Amino acid sequence: MKNRRKNYSLEFKLKALELLEERGCSMTSLGRELGVNPDNIKRWSKEFKSGKLTAGSTIKEKSKEELEIIRLNKELADIKLEHEILKKAVSIFSRNGR
Repeated sequence: MKNRRKNYSLEFKLKALELLEERGCSMTSLGRELGVNPDNIKRWSKEFKSGKLTAGSTIKEKSKEELEIIRLNKELADIKLEHEILKKAVSIFSRNGR
């Protein structure tokens, strides 16, 4: 099983920092409560203070190749759907012609 890196939304990060400020608790205890590594909370805090914590910081920029793969997969799915529709149409029209 692959360990996938967990991405947290900007909303979640800001709420975690808000809880940290309100409660005055340690990053370790808050991390345990939220199921988040305390190092992440520490990094979010630094990013927030330096103005770098934005919605864009949660989204990995996709390369041109990744975008092309996504586009081609969508196109393939559309073509498969069209193909299935045409197969059904041919079947229906061939039955009615008898």
